[in-house]
Amino acid sequence: TDSAAPYTTDILSLDDGQVSLQKAVTVTDGGATWEGDTAAAAASVDLGGNFIVGDDGPLIQATTDLVFANSDKSGTGVFQYNIGADQWTAPYTAIRSDFLSVALSGTVGAAAISDVSVQWSSEDATSAEFDFSFDYVFNPTTGDTNTATGTITFDKAAGTYTVTLNDTLSGYSIVNTAGTISKDEYNLEGSAASQPEVIVSKLSEDFWIQFRGDQETNSVDITAGGDATWTAGELFSASQTYVTASQTQNGVAGDTIQNDEILDLNFYLDNPALSRPGYPFPPDNPIDDPKAEFGPDGRADGIYAYFDGVGDEDFLFLLKLIDSDGIVISRVVVVESTDIVRNTNQFDETLLPTNLGLTGMLDNNDGVVVIESNDYNLAGEDYQIYGMQILTAANSFSGTGIDLNPVTGEEAGASTGSQAFPSSTSPDNDVAKIVDIGFVLQNDFQNNADLALAVALNDADHDVTPTQTLNIDVVSNGVLEGGANADSINGTDGDDTLIGNGGADILTGELGGDEFVFNDPGEGPDVLPDFDGTEGDQLVLAQSGFSALSVGTLAADAFVSGATVDADSASDGNDHLLYNSLSGDLFYDADGSSGGAILIASLTDGITAATLTADDILVIA
Repeated sequence: TDSAAPYTTDILSLDDGQVSLQKAVTVTDGGATWEGDTAAAAASVDLGGNFIVGDDGPLIQATTDLVFANSDKSGTGVFQYNIGADQWTAPYTAIRSDFLSVALSGTVGAAAISDVSVQWSSEDATSAEFDFSFDYVFNPTTGDTNTATGTITFDKAAGTYTVTLNDTLSGYSIVNTAGTISKDEYNLEGSAASQPEVIVSKLSEDFWIQFRGDQETNSVDITAGGDATWTAGELFSASQTYVTASQTQNGVAGDTIQNDEILDLNFYLDNPALSRPGYPFPPDNPIDDPKAEFGPDGRADGIYAYFDGVGDEDFLFLLKLIDSDGIVISRVVVVESTDIVRNTNQFDETLLPTNLGLTGMLDNNDGVVVIESNDYNLAGEDYQIYGMQILTAANSFSGTGIDLNPVTGEEAGASTGSQAFPSSTSPDNDVAKIVDIGFVLQNDFQNNADLALAVALNDADHDVTPTQTLNIDVVSNGVLEGGANADSINGTDGDDTLIGNGGADILTGELGGDEFVFNDPGEGPDVLPDFDGTEGDQLVLAQSGFSALSVGTLAADAFVSGATVDADSASDGNDHLLYNSLSGDLFYDADGSSGGAILIASLTDGITAATLTADDILVIA
């Protein structure tokens, strides 16, 4: 056996006394004078400790977990192994393979994946490929699922594995007015008064709500398309008034909606006050046309409204809709008081999906209305909501709308019936306070995935390795962060932030100006194979871990660079970062003079070291 082999060597030996080798010998003389004399002797040898059987098996030598962006659909990590002397030979098959088992599990968003399949596809002496598929929940309000497919490729020669999704993991996020980040207030005449006629609220980086309000007066009634009868495609209007929009209340001419008022909303991808010339003037701007140059360009696939103090009120939700062909319509969803989810049925997931985050929050006079895509889309339609109007009654007009089915879900939750508008003559006061409005947003890159790839190897005489679990994180934004183990973090062609955290990580930024964040000198050392300061790449060091450095761009006298620089090159008390320009090794010396600096990173692709200057290093508080 070869104890230095790069694969496992199993040694089997006998214990003392288990087996002995015995030999008996008899000798008879045979000289010239035959006398027939004999002599006999016997001996035994204990084979314990002397009889050894050796066999080698496969060995997984090095691995990393994997982090990549949903938008890129692919990432590569380290999986280096040696199958040993008992190698498979062609033809490879699913049962004549280096891979005994490959299994996938995990979550997408908050829900576990299901119907998981991983199938051997092809293999030769240099690579092996597996096809996978799984179902994942993409709509948090209904539990609807999509199927993800892709491949896992093991490059035996390079010692890597690559996970490739055939499509991005689409998903939905929920934003709400209770989580308003900021807001701007306007009057159409230009002033930002205490009773603004227009409020723009930022709910996320790419979803903004514009609020307006109308109310009936002695001379102006609520009309639809200029008359008292609403027909599909029309909007409601009355006399402009002020609105209230905050994290706790949304109302017209106050903090409630009454039966002679309209709360009007439009959705935008950015702040309309910044991107629309002259906003919010003249009076015909804000524009309601989603196809207009400066019209509302935000889209939602569902909404909920959370009411405080709701009784027997009925509501009209006019949805402003646009489909993938650019067809613009409006439809009214009629909500009777019996369609509202109350505290008594808030734990019924068919009425109030837990993913909305409202379960258990409703008290005795609270209520929630949930409207899903299948409540306003007929079979074959793909309308999305670009705005809406909320009314508590049809005071001076009439019409017929969609009869809301309060049950949620893909099948049982569709609203298929119609109903005449309720009027203010119904036995209620038709006054409601909306404390929160939520919006379900579809985003192809929105979903995060936390997957686990479990791999076990076997050789041709069926020696096996323990199962190795590789954690795979698919992230939806430009912040790619590793965990405590060694990670391969793959950036995108945009500007990314890569955070290795613990373990010896491989941080690949790809194109764009990327930030490589180090929180502590003891986390690595990490490898940065494509650092390029000319593309805007930066090393970002947290002062909490690198306490000898001052916040801001690294001071020139704190940086030492050269072909012979090593861990002992600090000398004058200021030499805190030491860079070997040939190897790419970067060291941190806390006191700047005593030697024994810590290797924190290697900026090299294995052949050429990156060019690094003090200007490429930023220290943050």
